[in-house]
Amino acid sequence: MHSPHSRSDDTEGRRRLFDHELPLVGRESELAELDRFLQQPGGQRVAIVYGPGGVGKTRLASTLCAEAASRGWTVAKGQAYPVESGVAYGLFSDAFMPLFDELPEGALSGLTRGGEAELGYLFPSLTAGSQGVPSADWTNPGEFKTRLFWNFTEFLKGYADREPLLVHLEDLQWADETSLELLHFVARHLEPHQIRFLCTYNEELTSERHGLARTAGSLWAQGYALRLHMEPLSLEAVAELVRRVFTVEEVVNRDLVRRLHTWTHGNPLFIRETLRELVESGRRYMRDGIWLGWEDTQLELPGSLREGVLAGLVRLSPEARKVADRVAVVGGPVSHAVLDRLTGPEINLVEAIDELLPHQVLTERLDGSLIMYDFAHPLTREALYGDLSLARARRLHAQVVEAVEAVLGDRVMERAGQLAYHLVRSGKRDLTEKALLYLTSAGHDALERHADVDAANYLETALTLIADGRPTAGTDAPEVAEVAVLSDLAHARQRQGRYDDATDLWTRCLEAAPAGTPSKHAVLRHMGLACYWSGRHREAIQHFENGLAALPPGDEHAAAAIRLARGVCYQELGSPDAAKEDIESALAAAERAADVPLLARAHRALALLHTFTGPPDVARTHAHRAAELAEDCGDRNVAFWSHWVLAALEGLTGDTETMAVQLKEARRVSDELGSPVLSLWADELSVERAYATGEWDTGVALGEQAIALARSLGQNTLLPRLLVWTSFIYLGRGDLTRGHGMVQEAWALAGLDDEDRPIDVHTAVPAHIGVAAYHLFADEREEAIAVAQRGLEITDRSGYVIWAIHHMLPIMAEALIHTRDLAQAKQVGERLRRDSERLQHPLGLAWADACDAFVVWLNGDLEGGAALLRTAAEALEAIPIVPEATRIRRQLAARLADLGDREAALKELRQAHEASALLGMSRELSKARALFRQLEARPPLLTNLPGVGELTARETDVAQLVAKGQSNKSIAKELDVSLRTVTTHLQNIYRKVDVGSRHELAEWMRHSKLQR
Repeated sequence: MHSPHSRSDDTEGRRRLFDHELPLVGRESELAELDRFLQQPGGQRVAIVYGPGGVGKTRLASTLCAEAASRGWTVAKGQAYPVESGVAYGLFSDAFMPLFDELPEGALSGLTRGGEAELGYLFPSLTAGSQGVPSADWTNPGEFKTRLFWNFTEFLKGYADREPLLVHLEDLQWADETSLELLHFVARHLEPHQIRFLCTYNEELTSERHGLARTAGSLWAQGYALRLHMEPLSLEAVAELVRRVFTVEEVVNRDLVRRLHTWTHGNPLFIRETLRELVESGRRYMRDGIWLGWEDTQLELPGSLREGVLAGLVRLSPEARKVADRVAVVGGPVSHAVLDRLTGPEINLVEAIDELLPHQVLTERLDGSLIMYDFAHPLTREALYGDLSLARARRLHAQVVEAVEAVLGDRVMERAGQLAYHLVRSGKRDLTEKALLYLTSAGHDALERHADVDAANYLETALTLIADGRPTAGTDAPEVAEVAVLSDLAHARQRQGRYDDATDLWTRCLEAAPAGTPSKHAVLRHMGLACYWSGRHREAIQHFENGLAALPPGDEHAAAAIRLARGVCYQELGSPDAAKEDIESALAAAERAADVPLLARAHRALALLHTFTGPPDVARTHAHRAAELAEDCGDRNVAFWSHWVLAALEGLTGDTETMAVQLKEARRVSDELGSPVLSLWADELSVERAYATGEWDTGVALGEQAIALARSLGQNTLLPRLLVWTSFIYLGRGDLTRGHGMVQEAWALAGLDDEDRPIDVHTAVPAHIGVAAYHLFADEREEAIAVAQRGLEITDRSGYVIWAIHHMLPIMAEALIHTRDLAQAKQVGERLRRDSERLQHPLGLAWADACDAFVVWLNGDLEGGAALLRTAAEALEAIPIVPEATRIRRQLAARLADLGDREAALKELRQAHEASALLGMSRELSKARALFRQLEARPPLLTNLPGVGELTARETDVAQLVAKGQSNKSIAKELDVSLRTVTTHLQNIYRKVDVGSRHELAEWMRHSKLQR
């Protein structure tokens, strides 16, 4: 049960998200083919669009009909229904009776050349209330039917002489035979008239013996028909659909897209209903116009789909349903031999399969010599499995284990993973030693494949069985070593980010292991790593030192691995000299032993160290070398961190394009590993890049998602940085309350109020940056200077110069300028330039230019200050660092205004205003609009500001009526509300769209998408 999130946006607006069709994506080629069909002068007159249910046939046909109508075609639509399949010509009657009703009196007789009365045989409603139709000549029924069909064809030709006609016939699988005959006849006799038939049918409900198959096949064989098979949406199309529905980029929704495509097989109807369930359950929710909740990647079968799928299975016989239930429990492809064993002699399996295949419940294929079965669609499996009682499901899972064991015999361990899956779900505890081996083997294999959640489930169950008393019945299988299970489970928990659980398991390993199995020093190293990743660096170093003390003599490799881990820990604590000594010692040992994996890790550690201490070229050299070595030895974990270090380095120095390239590579590796923890580290860089490039909606959505996931995984080293970079966007948009809450949490997590806690530089410095930034945005300049100064003291002690350049010095410089402490501001600017030149840091140099510009201006040189401001703005835009560039552009406009150059000032101001509006920088936007008024210029309309124009449904109604010139009194009367209510709505509207009068609101509406 998912509780809805608290949210401030209009609830009715969210509900309306699915009131209309979802965007049409992935159908460009089909639409192009149908468009050619519509425009071709002759040949094919019938387009037959077919495919499985929910694939989008009706949507595609409706889109073509709308396009045809816009070109002047008349569109007639008829739909067949299963309850009317015996009504003669019912499909055509449904399509043409509305058309007949619209014809002027006498037109039908003219169009049929006097055959109007005989049309009554095809369309009895035409003769209702009249004297009826003329007597039929039944002596030659074939000739009489031909005459009727011909008269109808003449009507179509006559109509097409007046205007082109597109006839849309929907759901032909339910069409009566007479309608199919009539379609076949007219299609062959319409050339060269502008008449087209667009037909759709569900292939899942149509057999080869159906009259539709004969009709479609005949028309296609004679060249009269175009047949267009609708395929499910590709992964790329699903990604585009989700992006357009939620207006969020792929970096945020990538996990949902992959799961959604697998879950639905790209079926648009299933996608729509699944997305609807996510929204209606509150698991995807809007806040401030941005969709959030992306950390929740689980999908549930919506009730509407479950009921629909189960309703479609009602037609199955009891035996076929039992077979389908068993395949659902198996959960994946199942061989005929296993399914035969599972169903038993009471069910005729062959007959049941023969029933399930044509209904497209199951599919059948050969895998070597094996006949394999699986569901045609995974949601069928979900619906069937969900319909089973818990007791029945458990019993069937246990039966699957028995069936697989019986079929495979001595080769049963080849399916250890499958058997472990069913054992976990069977609830059985009276298991053999071999069953315990299934679990441990499957857990180890899953760990090797980085399927860490599955591995943990299997291994947890194995440990529970061991704790209950190891089973021994009926097998000569070897015993399972408890310490090996503990070790594998600890690895799985550590990869999942559950570091406290991992530490407990490593402790149990030490207690349970015989001497040397596994090596005590290896366990201590893993315990140290668990402490390192959870931010307990002093504890980590103690474990590493204990591990070195426990080493057997001469084990240089193990010693190097521990020293390398300790060096990385020293680096976090701001002890670069100790870190470098340990890492270079490990590097030398790896070079002596030609240990490629260890070499890769050592180069990666040195790359990270030099990223913060400089020089950047040395950091890049080590990172590229680490990536090459990781590729050579297949260490994807090191490959990820190599790309991550390069992305972080380029981001810190302001090369956002190269950062994006490296970040993409890091994401590719993290996706291959399926690691939520590594994905979070990539998210951190993505959020910071989104802030810099102005992609703030994406940054907020990704940041909120990453923060929620980091909290759940206990990522206390990374979480403060995620909080700070996300808070920058909120602060930039003027949401000081939310931004303040985030930086306060980051400060607390960094333990900066705990004097006894050792400082993690890479957590503490960002926390100082965040709090200083909040004070700056809150106009608390003295507090901002004080916090920034304390942060600088940490960076200076550690020697991590790049952290000083990265936000800290610029924040301090800006605060000093606001307080008019120009002497100290100049000193900060000089340091910023000096350090940036040494580290080849273009972003720092741009900030130094900005600092110099303000100092020059405030010292009275307006022209010099304006020139330097322009240089700084252009440098920041080239990187790009959009928010800071926007603020400087607005300052440049003010300086140009001071110089009396009004036109140049307005030009810069418009650029700053547009960027502020696009980003939603409310404080900066207000300052820009105030400057417009000071220059006696009218501010531009606010049509692009996030949050602006997001009116409630009733506010939209009021705004539209204002735009039509109606008074408050007439609006109240039309909407049946009080005059006071209208006034309140108007006040809210003025505030939301930043206008001050009815005239301005009317003008805003004329430029808004809300105007009808």
